[in-house]
Amino acid sequence: MHTTIKALFEMSNMSSVKYLLLLACLLVFPLEGRAQCASNAAVTPITSTDESANIGGARVLVNGVGSTVNLTNPNKVQIDVTSATLPFGVTNIPQKRVGSWSAITTAATGFTATNITAPATITGATYANNSGTSGILIKCTTVATSGGVSGIHSTSYNETEYGGMAPIYACRIQTGSAITNQRLWNGMAAAALSGSTSPAVNAAAFRFDTGSDTKWTCFTSNGTTSTATATSVTVAANTTYNFVIDMSNASQVLFYINGSLVATQTATLPTTTTPLGPLSTVTTLTTAAAVMSVGQTRLESY
Repeated sequence: MHTTIKALFEMSNMSSVKYLLLLACLLVFPLEGRAQCASNAAVTPITSTDESANIGGARVLVNGVGSTVNLTNPNKVQIDVTSATLPFGVTNIPQKRVGSWSAITTAATGFTATNITAPATITGATYANNSGTSGILIKCTTVATSGGVSGIHSTSYNETEYGGMAPIYACRIQTGSAITNQRLWNGMAAAALSGSTSPAVNAAAFRFDTGSDTKWTCFTSNGTTSTATATSVTVAANTTYNFVIDMSNASQVLFYINGSLVATQTATLPTTTTPLGPLSTVTTLTTAAAVMSVGQTRLESY
């Protein structure tokens, strides 16, 4: 007997009758694509893995993607029953891949890749550990030449696609002690963005360019035309920002900073068939080096 089910009978403050009904439902639940119960309780057939049924007062929820059935009784007690196979005989339900670039120790000077191709660095740029109260960060410094770039980016910009692969990008960065004469890009793109304020590249990214921006700006491009929306978030020196770009809906791109929605873009979105990859880069626009520290980059995608 499953240890979770067994535990139900060891909990004296719960109704034995109610959980006997639930146990009966669990034993036959995967059969015939519906929830069944060996009692007179009302049963509503389940016709897809996203629907639910009420069985003897308990609510049955089905999450086919995670292969997990969650049973929550009216007393808010939740039982998780995980199967090695998908419910209802359904097969090949896609599950999102989660990839990341992380500096995994407080002494790290580079990034470890998980479920994603390792990032490329910039020739001539320097990288050092900058861990502290903001977490594990890698300090990326450009050369002291105008146009010099530092940071990390996808090696071939083909980790995902907008549209059917429903990507969600997240990254933590920290600005340097000076935020003058520089350009910062953080997001998803089909090629490098560092050389321009408005590159003709399929992209969805956060931009800060001291020549044109006073706030973090949300940028989308379809490779020909682009849209730039200034947020209300000021860019400050020595400050940590948590970025999220939600591209899971093919008709809009949502931009979040530190957990708050700051822009919703619906125009000039990336072409749905164009491969994209993550990037975080800083470009100096003068003869002084520019700095940006980068923490974990995370990409969720089918």
